[in-house]
Amino acid sequence: LDTNQEGWMLDDMELARGVVGSVSSLGNALPISIYPNPTQDFIIVDMREVEGEPAVIEVYNSAGMKMYSEIIQPNLMSDYTVDVSGMPIDSYHLLVKSTESAYYQNFMKR
Repeated sequence: LDTNQEGWMLDDMELARGVVGSVSSLGNALPISIYPNPTQDFIIVDMREVEGEPAVIEVYNSAGMKMYSEIIQPNLMSDYTVDVSGMPIDSYHLLVKSTESAYYQNFMKR
């Protein structure tokens, strides 16, 4: 191998299994209430557990791809509506993350 040439060289490459940002990384996440489930157009997330601090709502499809993400401010924390009408039929994982805690719930889009 001639390393005295211009360009890039990769060494000690490692591949990892899993999906970055997947729900498997939130082992101590607590359940959160959402309705209706299953749904067609929207879900309503009960945000009362997450009062007083900004939170991020994320929705992942069954393949682990992030389909939705939004930062929610504390003054909007009661019931929060997430529009899923543009998402394909699938099972989804909803995550709500704040600086203090994480919450999850699964739902079906039909």
